[in-house]
Amino acid sequence: MATGKKLDDLHVNNQIQVHNAGTITNANTDLNITATSDDLLLNAQDDVFIQSNGGSSYKTITLANDGNTTFPGSIFLPQGAYDYHNNIPNFSQSGVSSYSASRNVAYTENTLDTPGKGEKVICQTAARAYTNYVHLKTNLTSNNIMFYFRTRGYVYNAGIEEHLYCGYTYNGTIIADEHVTVAGGTESLGGYRGSSGHLCLRIHVNTTGYNEGKLHVLFGSHSNTVTRNLEVTDVKQRDDGSNAF
Repeated sequence: MATGKKLDDLHVNNQIQVHNAGTITNANTDLNITATSDDLLLNAQDDVFIQSNGGSSYKTITLANDGNTTFPGSIFLPQGAYDYHNNIPNFSQSGVSSYSASRNVAYTENTLDTPGKGEKVICQTAARAYTNYVHLKTNLTSNNIMFYFRTRGYVYNAGIEEHLYCGYTYNGTIIADEHVTVAGGTESLGGYRGSSGHLCLRIHVNTTGYNEGKLHVLFGSHSNTVTRNLEVTDVKQRDDGSNAF
């Protein structure tokens, strides 16, 4: 086992092998393991960790699009600005400043690096008995962000609940916001900016009696960077309807 800092030379005798053909070399103080005619097998009795520390806030592991990459177990990502990413086609329009029924223009296509499926799960929260409001504080303080939250889960005595809340952070407030009920109807969503400018989600659980419930909370925005970096930093129950943060 090799531990510690990355060195110019790494010697691991009889511990790493490339079957049949391949190379193990150092290039620019990186460790390069290349298999040219067989699979590269990382085998351990328990877990195999691929980890890169330092530098930017996240690292990328790129897998070849050969249709043969499989994961018999699970991929675990740490809490924070991490998610699996998809490169998807992105179609955009520009240069149109007014409406015309006769317009016929082609959209421009490029590739967009998208976290998850365009939205990511940011937390799970209890939505249970004797709870009127649950408040979630995020780390987002920026203005001019178009965003949405999605909550969904099963609530005993209420059934399936799924809701969307969207808006635009502007000048310390939220404008052009909307709540939409997808399923259920006992709960509802709203949002506000906290006293320090943080974007907050208010879930109206609307349960003053007994029940049990849990909700997954998802987030998406027009900015891949904002979506990737958003986290929930604090959660409170405040039942009088006032802002908790």
